Amino acid sequence: SSGINAEYGDRLLDSLGWDDSNMAPETLLKTLQKHVSTRPTPCEVTDCAPIPAQHSSLRTLLTGNSEQYSRDSDVPPPNWYRLNTGQKIPAIGYGTGAPKGSIDHPYLNTREALNRGYKLLDTAVLYGNEAQVGKAVRESKWSRSAVFLVDKILASEIVTGGGEMQERARETIRGCLERLNVEHIDLLMIHDTFELMENLDALTVIWRVMEEFVREGSVLSLGLSHAEMATLEHVHSIATVPVSAIQNLFNPVDYDVAVYKYCRSKEIIIMGFGITGDYHVAEGLPNPILNSNLISSLAALYSTSQHLILYNWAAQMGVIPIIRTQRVSHMRENLEYRDVFLNPHHMALLNGLIS
Repeated sequence: SSGINAEYGDRLLDSLGWDDSNMAPETLLKTLQKHVSTRPTPCEVTDCAPIPAQHSSLRTLLTGNSEQYSRDSDVPPPNWYRLNTGQKIPAIGYGTGAPKGSIDHPYLNTREALNRGYKLLDTAVLYGNEAQVGKAVRESKWSRSAVFLVDKILASEIVTGGGEMQERARETIRGCLERLNVEHIDLLMIHDTFELMENLDALTVIWRVMEEFVREGSVLSLGLSHAEMATLEHVHSIATVPVSAIQNLFNPVDYDVAVYKYCRSKEIIIMGFGITGDYHVAEGLPNPILNSNLISSLAALYSTSQHLILYNWAAQMGVIPIIRTQRVSHMRENLEYRDVFLNPHHMALLNGLIS
């Protein structure tokens, strides 16, 4: 059973466009339950409970074009991926940057995330919390090798600062290591890669310095945040240490499809932020994700939260969700994203939202 709750009935039926004039609500909900489950079993559309002909749009929405879903494809997302450097990276990460306007307690939040089982931590020079994050890692129950640390440097500060650019880049990375107070950073990224779109020479200089730290062992892998095709292709052309991962905006209505396909073809891991629309809200824009009728309807169908629907969608896309929350209950709940399994047709519906 999908466990659809009756309290969602009116909102669910309205958002899906079901004309309920000829059917009792209880019958409608029972029919929905015949077509949706968190673990889809093999079911030909013609074998399921009948849906009246006038509801053909709903029939298509829920079940697709008579396709059969098999348990052979019902494989939960992995617990980790392997970078092109050979490192294992956890399949979900905790973002330590606090949302705008919130009261931030980076040490306490990071410590709690570690206690809850998050083993990928994402920090940055921009967040101003590297020292607190490093302290939480050192004091946690996990060994250093069990925690994957991501840090990000600001190219704009390196390019515009005084003195030689190479030395400024070295000082920036040394500063990250000192503030974190760790022997190595697992993945070091350029945070504001978009700032270098018109200055690829500077990108080359900074990348070369990052490679120095890989060779000495204090950084293990390299990546780009806010990456675009031009910067990815440029680094690919000059790098002796390849791009292992990118961290980009990624949600069903807003992600760079070309960059996504490029990274998948090159076996570059994608980490996604803004999956639930919080990035749009931070920029003063309406949330296009949590206001989506489709996503709220899927949450009702699977008896789960919109957040878990979105994290499972990202995971099935092969993307690592970077989750930001300061609530312990949400930290715990978000790790349950693997327990929700969107069937292939619902994945296709979500993928159809991208413009």
